[in-house]
Amino acid sequence: METKSLQPLSDNALHNTGGSAKSLLLVEDDSVLAGLWQNYLQRVGYRVDCCSTVGDAEVLLQSNPYSLLIVDLFLREDGRMLEEGGVTLINRVKLKGNYCKTSVNAMPVLAVTGAPARSGGKFSAVDSIKNLADGIMHKPVRLQALSQEIFRLIAASA
Repeated sequence: METKSLQPLSDNALHNTGGSAKSLLLVEDDSVLAGLWQNYLQRVGYRVDCCSTVGDAEVLLQSNPYSLLIVDLFLREDGRMLEEGGVTLINRVKLKGNYCKTSVNAMPVLAVTGAPARSGGKFSAVDSIKNLADGIMHKPVRLQALSQEIFRLIAASA
């Protein structure tokens, strides 16, 4: 089986607006997935900071301006799975953005989840953030689709 290495996008790469790399904060507790996404997004020209908890994300948001926040809806904190870890972060960023270095209105949020949009007619975490997140993607996420959605959200916030 032949494997292909990731190649940077062409000179008119999706992320490249204005000649400087856009900064992304990726909050994902799956270290393998976070590493894969970070590697790909860096190869196509983004600057990507990664963390795995709401607390770490809050510290990074306080000290760094980001063009986009990518957050998994289901995160671990202190070794425990918190069903609303990502939801809590999105709510804090969008509703109480005073601790963010980036203007809350200027930083779009992309929520990612492996959970179905609805299970058995019950209210879901996706339902709780659909009016706050600027985009929602369901895992598994194709890398090119991820970069396209990031570009779309950043361009729409400009």
